[in-house]
Amino acid sequence: MEIFKEYANLYDLIYSEKDYKKEVFYIDKLIQTATPGANSILEFGCGTGKHSRYLSELGYKMIGVDISPEMIQRATMESLTSTSKRIKNNKYVLGNIKEVKFKKKFDCVLSLFHVISYIESTSDLEKTFGNAHEHLNDRGLFVFDCWFGPAVLSDPPKDRINKYENNENIVYRIVTPEIDFINNVVSVNIEIIHFDRKTNRINEFNEIHKMRYLFDPEIESLFKKFGFKLVRREEMLTGNIPNRHTWSVCYVAKKNECQK
Repeated sequence: MEIFKEYANLYDLIYSEKDYKKEVFYIDKLIQTATPGANSILEFGCGTGKHSRYLSELGYKMIGVDISPEMIQRATMESLTSTSKRIKNNKYVLGNIKEVKFKKKFDCVLSLFHVISYIESTSDLEKTFGNAHEHLNDRGLFVFDCWFGPAVLSDPPKDRINKYENNENIVYRIVTPEIDFINNVVSVNIEIIHFDRKTNRINEFNEIHKMRYLFDPEIESLFKKFGFKLVRREEMLTGNIPNRHTWSVCYVAKKNECQK
């Protein structure tokens, strides 16, 4: 099943309360603390481009990659219709983050909103970490967040129903997660009921988002294998030390100068 196909059109409504600006200021501080003067970012899993638009307003040169054509289309349209010259310069490319190639290198490879947890297999994780390393300048940063294994096991995801609405749409999102303890993957079964206020039509569809929760030892192993040195590991946004209640952990790793 192709995820984010129909979901993409409702994505910004569903996450309308997400504080992208706060996240971007937090990420900017992480980047500039670790590598002062960094100004180019390759974003793995850019979605509809909200993070990249805020980052470009802070002066970063942005290229975003996403596997969803619908997401790339929305991100591109938002960029082209913006009144900001910096946002208009953002580039969005359809591609898979484990294999997409660019001829240039970047100061930072950034992957937010648990994009890394969408990678189920270890071999694909390895390809993604290797690809991030390949696209970084010397001492460039790989910054990402993911689902933290201890928290998923201590506080498992629960069934829930949420309602979202604006002047054009009413959306009910019904989530029923199932944990695969053998493969460390949560299958997030999502049912969407969408009422279009303009047409008075109802559309229903289902998607399954498979999310891999990760543990420190496997991430440390990936860093070691692909030439990264851990700079920071902390709870996303707060900077607190992760614990068994910390669902979202942010990692900042620096490319080793001696690594080819």
